[in-house]
Amino acid sequence: MVKEIGRGGMGAVFLARDEKLGRYVAIKRLTASVVAHSALKARFFREARAIASLNHRHIVHLYDLDEDERGPLIVMEYVAGPSQQTETDVSSPAPSLNLEQHVAELGRPLAPGVAVDLVCKLCRAMEYAHRHGVIHRDLKPSNILLDETFEPKIVDFGLARKLEPGEARLTVSGAKLLSLGYGAPEQENDTHEADHRADIYALGGILYFALTGENPRFFRENRLPQYLRPVLLKAIEKNREDRWATAADFEQALIHAEESYLSLTTETDMWRCKWCSRLNPLDKRYCDHCGWDGMERCPECGHDSRVGVRFCSACQADIRQYEAAVAWRNRLREFRDQKDFERITKEAEAAPAFRPAGPTGRALQEEILQLQREAASVLSRKAELRETIARAWQEQDYEEAVSALAEYDQLDNTDPFAEWRAEIPWRLAERDVEELERQVAYAERLLAERKLKTVRGLLDELSARRDQLETAAARLPERPHPFGPARHGATGLQRIMVALSSLAVRLDRLRLDWSRASQRLAELTEEVHGLFRSRRYDACLSRGAELVEWRVEADEMENILREASKALQGVAAHLKQAEHALRYNRIDIAARIARTVLRSVYPESAAAQALLAHIRRRRWERGLVTGLTAAMLAFLLYLLSLGPVTVAAQARYEGAIPERVRLLYAPARWLREFTLLRRPLDAYARRWNVPFTVFPVAGQWDRNGLSSSDPVR
Repeated sequence: MVKEIGRGGMGAVFLARDEKLGRYVAIKRLTASVVAHSALKARFFREARAIASLNHRHIVHLYDLDEDERGPLIVMEYVAGPSQQTETDVSSPAPSLNLEQHVAELGRPLAPGVAVDLVCKLCRAMEYAHRHGVIHRDLKPSNILLDETFEPKIVDFGLARKLEPGEARLTVSGAKLLSLGYGAPEQENDTHEADHRADIYALGGILYFALTGENPRFFRENRLPQYLRPVLLKAIEKNREDRWATAADFEQALIHAEESYLSLTTETDMWRCKWCSRLNPLDKRYCDHCGWDGMERCPECGHDSRVGVRFCSACQADIRQYEAAVAWRNRLREFRDQKDFERITKEAEAAPAFRPAGPTGRALQEEILQLQREAASVLSRKAELRETIARAWQEQDYEEAVSALAEYDQLDNTDPFAEWRAEIPWRLAERDVEELERQVAYAERLLAERKLKTVRGLLDELSARRDQLETAAARLPERPHPFGPARHGATGLQRIMVALSSLAVRLDRLRLDWSRASQRLAELTEEVHGLFRSRRYDACLSRGAELVEWRVEADEMENILREASKALQGVAAHLKQAEHALRYNRIDIAARIARTVLRSVYPESAAAQALLAHIRRRRWERGLVTGLTAAMLAFLLYLLSLGPVTVAAQARYEGAIPERVRLLYAPARWLREFTLLRRPLDAYARRWNVPFTVFPVAGQWDRNGLSSSDPVR
């Protein structure tokens, strides 16, 4: 802290030195009574926000806003006035100088040209502030500081407010806060209802003060130059609807009035001093006020000519047209530097007539045309960027919106997308959280589809992404209106943190499910390997199908299942050959193939076992048929042998049938008596001429073994 340099009703301003950067700054601090007043304290912070949102060379710059044990303070640019120090007195900067002090030190008003130039600069500064939504409401000469080159700087935004409808009121309706003579009439009724036209009224009052040295409260029209009266009177109309619509319109009217006056005076018998703006007769070689010789160089060829002579005697260039063109070029440059390209195209129709007389004039004309072409190109690009920003905002492509906004900021100072730019980090955070939720849902779906390998890669990535979002959310700035709590209910940060907490729980559950599934996968894998090694191919394929469902990415399992499937195909081929052999009754070959399959290829082949069972059944059936056939043949031979044996026995034993012969034919006798073979046997007995009665009948045998009714007997 160096010293106190000013004090007002709300606080004091101190001169201080920044030890880190080695520069002098101004520190504005509230008094203790104001600090205790919440509304006045809020107004103090509002001033800081108003200055911080502006960046113009004719508006004081704010460096910092801080608060200590004594209350809040604003650190801003210190505007040093014209230096009056000696070479040895360099311990502190020159004191500040405001417009009111400057006029008092001069002891006379400013020259009309100087006053108009100063107010035009203030108009440009206020037009910039109005485009950024800030109105000053307390413009007056004491709030206009002059630097060492007499360039103006607007200070004291204590009564400034935003033009947005949602801006909170910090002045009570009906409050009268104004500086007499410079405050607009509507501020006398209700300060809060004043708009940007109140600043235009104050600019008109400042111009009146600069031209007359008097407060406009005591307005006298006859004190004003004739050519400036209509412009100034329109600026200070009591009805704000009758004033200039914008500060830019006021500035343009002043410029046109000044140019018209200069053009008029140079065509008469007077010449105007360019240093002090005094008019002098043409026969005067030097200015009566400042002593300037009244000579100037031709802007085309450089030949010296007397001020007031319109055409150069050397190149015949119209000096007045050149001066107007240079002034026009300079204004276009200033508009370009301020990125006010709309003004360049808007005032293109008011461009002064200019016919270049040489290369310098043609270069000047080309530069003006180039500035106009550049303005048209920039405006076209701005329109494209606005469409791009709106489309990207609608499609939630915030990266493209950020890129377009960065380019737009290079072309415009008004910052119409300030709220969107402040909202984008929140929209990005919310979009990233939603995207993370979709990815977690995708990972859960993959786990349900048993794609464990893919899920394992996603788990670490999703957990890291969630941690990054949580860290970024903690650094999010305050959400702007109307995107904040008033719109969403809960604060955006609370909703984001709740969503991230929920995602953390889902990721933990997903990791646990993946661990269990991986364990089950390992068990299935080992089981499939064991089944394959034991050549249990059907069970291997059954378990392998379940394993593929659990792990689609398991390429090594596909090889095992492919080998098992190939082995089963080989078994099917062998069994088909066995069935083919069996079809042609090559039972031994079929049995050998089936036994080979069971012994060497697939011990648990149900098809091979069934085929062997079928072969055994075929063999049994075949043996049964053979046995029955043999039995039938033997029985037939037995029956056929009855006649010859009987004849032979009679012939040999002379009618005596031994006991053994009778016993041999006992079954035949039983068959004759108790079956349907009576007739065939009787016929067969007659064939051999042996009555069948020769055969013994049960119950007719005597003790010698012969029947009593036997004819042989």
